[in-house]
Amino acid sequence: MPSEDLRALIARANNDKDFLRQLLTNPEAAVKDAGFELSPDEMDAVKSSQFKEQLSDEELENRTSKIFFKIGG
Repeated sequence: MPSEDLRALIARANNDKDFLRQLLTNPEAAVKDAGFELSPDEMDAVKSSQFKEQLSDEELENRTSKIFFKIGG
């Protein structure tokens, strides 16, 4: 089960594009600078290419668009 910090990190990445860019570019520094404390396994997951694909700008845009149309329509 993900820690509160990992959930908070994901939420911030979804809402803060500058943080997302830093997270995708240098995950260790982004996590440290933001004050999140992740387990070694969580940090490995954040650094994984699969995690980065899920948090990419394009994927977030797709999710946001889908949510907007569900709420708006």
